[in-house]
Amino acid sequence: MKKIYLTISSLSIVFFSFSQTITYDFDQDPLANGWSSVIEAGSGNGITYNSNQQNVLVDISTGVEKNFIHTTLPYTLKDHFCVSFKIRPEADNQNSFFPLMLTPTSLPQPNDHPWRMNTPDGASVGAIQTLDLLGVFVTHMEIKFINRNDNTINANSIVSYSSPFYMSPNTDYWVKLELVNPTSTRLTVYSDAAMTNELRNQLFVTPVLDAFNELYIANCNGNSYTSIVVKLDDYVINKCSVVGVQEQAMNENTWVIFPNPTVNSFEISGSNQIESIQVFDMKGAKVDFEYTTFLNGAKVILGDQTATGFYLVEIKDVLGNSSKSKILKE
Repeated sequence: MKKIYLTISSLSIVFFSFSQTITYDFDQDPLANGWSSVIEAGSGNGITYNSNQQNVLVDISTGVEKNFIHTTLPYTLKDHFCVSFKIRPEADNQNSFFPLMLTPTSLPQPNDHPWRMNTPDGASVGAIQTLDLLGVFVTHMEIKFINRNDNTINANSIVSYSSPFYMSPNTDYWVKLELVNPTSTRLTVYSDAAMTNELRNQLFVTPVLDAFNELYIANCNGNSYTSIVVKLDDYVINKCSVVGVQEQAMNENTWVIFPNPTVNSFEISGSNQIESIQVFDMKGAKVDFEYTTFLNGAKVILGDQTATGFYLVEIKDVLGNSSKSKILKE
């Protein structure tokens, strides 16, 4: 696991560029936890939560006009970002859908489709939203990349690898989409969750895009025939990116918290002796933990029952300075 170091100033505001990591591991029903949906399932079950295997099951066997789930990210993806997800096709030769699609804004109407539907609701199928899009597109189980800007569609809007990459049924794949710089996006496919065994890698040219803050999983076939049965899980946003840190008016007392994300414990290092540490969840409730202080630092161990997610760490030193920072428990 890569270590991400957070530098905290006790006297000033510190701005972190994409220091958060978001994981949608679907250990709970996404539609009961902040995601929205427009589901017209045809003769399939649409996009549903699989409580037994704790993943999202996309099951569509008859073409529909609108079928998607989406969520708003807690921060905006801009400049360098990285998104990865796990995908498992359940059958051969399945038709097209988006396991991942990012847009800069939510749809104007609640029943619009991010790819196929025009506004307002009820307009003809086939018209396309005026939205920038960046995402991973699957057609007949071939992984492709979509880049589009300001409703501009051309031959390069949906592009595949120079040699097509086809997924095998009943096989797990991990896909990573990384915006390397404002004009270059890399699409990589791996065979393992650690994303070390690389199966395919290619750099694509990306148009000038707005910052993204909407994440969609969508059928994109409009009212044409489609056949999709696939499992999706483990959406991780920005874990694989380099964290950019911009600091203002740093004084001599700085704290470093590592590793972040963490499994169950982390260390704090700074320039003054620590007086107290408190840990809160995102609702403001105190979290059980243990800690041991040493010269200008401490080791913190979170309780075994602490759930995965973000927590706020508050540090006070012997001089009366206090600092707060988020940490992610995986």
